[in-house]
Amino acid sequence: GLEKQANALPENNKLLPEIAHMFVTVGMCEQAVAAFLKCNQAKAAVETCIHLNQWNKAVELAKNHNMKEIGSLLAKYASHLLEKNKILEAIELYRKAHHFLDAAKLMFKIAEEEAKKRTKPLRVKKLYVLAALLVEDYHEQIKNTQRAKLKGRRSEATTALAGLLEEDASLSDNRIIDNAWRGAEAYHFFLLAQRQLYEGYVDAAMKTALHLRDYEDI
Repeated sequence: GLEKQANALPENNKLLPEIAHMFVTVGMCEQAVAAFLKCNQAKAAVETCIHLNQWNKAVELAKNHNMKEIGSLLAKYASHLLEKNKILEAIELYRKAHHFLDAAKLMFKIAEEEAKKRTKPLRVKKLYVLAALLVEDYHEQIKNTQRAKLKGRRSEATTALAGLLEEDASLSDNRIIDNAWRGAEAYHFFLLAQRQLYEGYVDAAMKTALHLRDYEDI
């Protein structure tokens, strides 16, 4: 029926947007997106995905078409996931989109909440390590962006990404960036002191415990 007609029409045919809107009305996201893309209306395709709650597809399309709205779109989708308490999915969303700092902030939040339970210190340490690694990815990304600037071969996408990163850095908590490994270090010393104590190395455990005085803020 309508899908065959859309496929048969040539690119940029004036009927394609109309057919795409019909698909949207009945909730046929994939077909609507295909029709919009066939008439070079990528923004309408992204808006369709959001309207039909296909956020993953929306983000993918925005990335593929180098849309400047990708930052706000990611923020909206992340908020949508966080409202449903899907924090790990929000972290994965940011990580895949190379928004490592946003991912790290959420991971630190999980680590801090887990630490308050005071039940599984090894799990807390691993969460802090994952958060710190995301900050390392962020640092590497900044370095690569700066290298691209120096070489003078800045594509439009690189320019847009650099702007987003600079904005992220200025608005972010500098403590997270500068002290990414503090949480992991604190729980490393805490676990080490426990192990040394259980194995009978009381002096060593005491010396290790003294290091923990520097991490009372964790």
